[in-house]
Amino acid sequence: MAEFDQRLHPGVKVHSSSHVDEPCVIGDGTTIWHFSHLMPDCRLGTACNIGQNVFIASGVQLGNNVKVQNNVSI
Repeated sequence: MAEFDQRLHPGVKVHSSSHVDEPCVIGDGTTIWHFSHLMPDCRLGTACNIGQNVFIASGVQLGNNVKVQNNVSI
């Protein structure tokens, strides 16, 4: 069973092995899977699915219901 942390972003599932740099805006219902890294100042919409080992650079903006496959860098 995956371990998710919701302390920093209520309504968002962030796997315990992932790292989210602050500040980031992450919409409700978004899930961030294993070993992913979100840099500061990125914006993710609601109900996104960020796969395993994904890197999202500073300033990136994703809309609602976006799925990012495993091992992708944006």
